[in-house]
Amino acid sequence: MKIVLEAKALYKSFGKEKEDEAAVLRGINLQIGQGEFVVIMGQSGSGKSTLLYNISGMDRLTRGQVLFDGEDISSLSDDKISKIRLNKMGFIFQHSHLLKTLSIKENIMLPGIKAGKKTRAEVIRDAEELMQRIGIEAIGGHDITKVSGGQLQRAGICRALINSPGIIFGDEPTGALNSGAALEVMKILNDINQNGTTLLVVTHDSKVAARAERVIYLADGKIETEYMLGKYNSEKEDLRERENEMNKWLKQRGF
Repeated sequence: MKIVLEAKALYKSFGKEKEDEAAVLRGINLQIGQGEFVVIMGQSGSGKSTLLYNISGMDRLTRGQVLFDGEDISSLSDDKISKIRLNKMGFIFQHSHLLKTLSIKENIMLPGIKAGKKTRAEVIRDAEELMQRIGIEAIGGHDITKVSGGQLQRAGICRALINSPGIIFGDEPTGALNSGAALEVMKILNDINQNGTTLLVVTHDSKVAARAERVIYLADGKIETEYMLGKYNSEKEDLRERENEMNKWLKQRGF
């Protein structure tokens, strides 16, 4: 399996950069293979979101390396990292952070327009295809204040996909949704992964984790252990069994 993302001896400190004892992340070594669906879990304060932000280039690590497609992005300038994030990565957050001055469709189109790799007509076409695929084509012209939280999150997923990224990072993508909307979003993410896109998701929800191929458990800024579930096949597997196994494993961690 090709390694698309790798952290080597990653440390992140806030304030006291040279003191490892003060680090939020302490010597993280992690590899993400192409097409994997990996979840990061751990108790509050364990460093989950900090790891996601550092390994994706959204924040600067204190020490170590992050390689994306074999390139050391931790040594790049802010402008170069921004271009990589725009063109090769997608991001889904707990809250969608869409612009109030733009419609749903215009928000989805924005990263495509900024990337400048396609004509406006091509970006419009791709946005419309994504909205149809994810089931929000009817609200494309709506103001973001006129749709539900689940619809906003679907729009955020479309926005994350508009530039055909090789990897999508999710920080609690279902955390602000009710159970029904969360289930719909997770089904969409599973479909995206089945089509070949790599997913790295931070979550506290065992139902989300049960759909992953691999779960990484953080404790005190270090990887304590991993749990291999294998690819989830919705046609052949009972998700409840995976959830039960996941909950047993998490209980052993004191989660």
